[in-house]
Amino acid sequence: MSADPAELTRIVEDLRPRLAGLAYQLVGSAPEADDIVQEAFLRWHHADPAGIRHPWSWLAKVVSRIALDHLRSARHRREHPAGTWLPAPPVELRDDPADLLVFDEAIATAMLVVLETLTPAQRVVFVLRDVFEWPFATIAEVVGRTPQTCRQLAARARLKVRTEGPRTQADPVEHRAAVDAFRAACVRGDLPALLRTLDHDIVIRTDGGRLTAARKPIHGAERAGTYLSRILAKWPVRLSAATVGGAPGIAAECHGQIVAVASVVVRNRRVAGLDILTDPAKLAHVPRAMTPARRLEEVRTRRR
Repeated sequence: MSADPAELTRIVEDLRPRLAGLAYQLVGSAPEADDIVQEAFLRWHHADPAGIRHPWSWLAKVVSRIALDHLRSARHRREHPAGTWLPAPPVELRDDPADLLVFDEAIATAMLVVLETLTPAQRVVFVLRDVFEWPFATIAEVVGRTPQTCRQLAARARLKVRTEGPRTQADPVEHRAAVDAFRAACVRGDLPALLRTLDHDIVIRTDGGRLTAARKPIHGAERAGTYLSRILAKWPVRLSAATVGGAPGIAAECHGQIVAVASVVVRNRRVAGLDILTDPAKLAHVPRAMTPARRLEEVRTRRR
């Protein structure tokens, strides 16, 4: 491979979005994924270009190894947040088809919650095999196991995913239409219309970090509709279309700053799952996100 600095820079920048997508699905945090990709690029710049025949393969392996170390490390241990643990997804504050699925292989937020229950090795093997379709021989090089052991890890991970993972998602057009109808009903404060957009078995999960959130998932359309109505009445937010985790989602804005983003699962043209992230620490990477100090002040004001 050419050692021309300009050419090397162009190569890594072209690969950055896909590598960030790989890292995000491995660790479940867009900011952490960016750090992992940056570390991989540092290693790339210190490597001998002559020994790198396929840049994507080389960088993807490095990203996967760094991600595996990250998953195993003490600093990755999840603190118990207010509510359910949710990923920190990449967010674009617009709903442009060009932004959707910024990498070809995409895992929904709901699936990432399930992947969090896997061991680090199971998670890495599952993502590399079932999402990116890597051969087991290559995966074995990343995780330091034999190909046969990797097959066993993949089988256990698939069983867990089939048992606890979300059912099939809607196609992008249907997804966007359902999200738009749901958001419009919320904006109008029209509870009957809102209930019509919800699947009978909808599940709402919230992650507020150290702030207030529903501590347990909310099941069923009636309970979900009531919960959303109360939250929207308490918080005078502006809801707008956004791209959350590579799919149509929603951003909530208060005083011109983002206080929440929601990933949406759509099934049979209705909202079947809503993962609402309000943890200001996890939203720090989102443009115009409200700072933790300001958010705490707002929470205290609403409680008075």
